[in-house]
Amino acid sequence: METEILKLLATQGGFALLFSYLLFYVLKENSKREQRYQEIIERFSDYLPTIENNINLIKEYVKPDLK
Repeated sequence: METEILKLLATQGGFALLFSYLLFYVLKENSKREQRYQEIIERFSDYLPTIENNINLIKEYVKPDLK
């Protein structure tokens, strides 16, 4: 029984170690990516009032032509 467990650990231990490493690596990279997404969203939200004003100006300019 003990030798079977040791055999199992010897054959599957490398895969378990690799899986654990890759899992933590992916979680770390996803955290970095999420932070970049949050920064981009924040930057875009700063431009929204300007875009809204520009759209309103365009509407005012085009509106007299529609009548």
